[in-house]
Amino acid sequence: MAEKHYHEQLAYTKDYLIPFLSQKIEGFMEGQLRILEVGSAEGGSLAGLSELGHQVDGFEIEAGRVAIAKKMLPANFKITLGDITQRADIDFSAPYDFIIMRDVIEHIPNKIAALQSLYDLLRPGGKAFITFPLKHSPYAGHQQTAKSWLKFIPYIASFPASLIRFLAKAAKEERQIEEILYLKKHALSYQKLQQMLNGKWAISDVDFFFSRPVYKQRFGWSIIKWPNLPVLRELANGCEIIIQKQG
Repeated sequence: MAEKHYHEQLAYTKDYLIPFLSQKIEGFMEGQLRILEVGSAEGGSLAGLSELGHQVDGFEIEAGRVAIAKKMLPANFKITLGDITQRADIDFSAPYDFIIMRDVIEHIPNKIAALQSLYDLLRPGGKAFITFPLKHSPYAGHQQTAKSWLKFIPYIASFPASLIRFLAKAAKEERQIEEILYLKKHALSYQKLQQMLNGKWAISDVDFFFSRPVYKQRFGWSIIKWPNLPVLRELANGCEIIIQKQG
């Protein structure tokens, strides 16, 4: 399973992320940027990005995933085990040009602290690429990872906690209960993210999706965008945003 995740990350990076960023980030294909991936998991994206010649570092909160990444990647990769909201875990001494944080921010209770860490890790004018499922999206509870019929129930994170527990137990998916309830509590809307950027960041690019780019590798689905319209965009399956440090 660990190798499967690694190769999924690598395929996503080569097939989608690199072509996308080559159009959005100046000098990206020249391969001379200092890049940090927050939530680097098994390290597949690090491997793909490093092939362009970038200096790529990883930052990951789960020790098991760090161990797998170090096993899969050459020894010269720097991967830090830590919590992006805990400043004692972070080395701020050498700023980065670009930060990637894919499907991580929705898991973080203190999102303002996480964004402040990204801000302080970037050089002036540096950018961050953030993706996340929206709070009111059909799969905000990540129930698509279930093995039973539970994965086919949209908007489950919007249900009352008692109903979530009942359905998960009926589907014999007890392991999903706490994750869905956690995401129900900490999920992020686009409107809330805009408020959190609070003048310290400028939005340089944003897209919303009915079928997200990562679903192409994970499920074989085509990428389908969603309209960027007030209110309606909050119902999209996912958001991708590039923000630029101001000041």
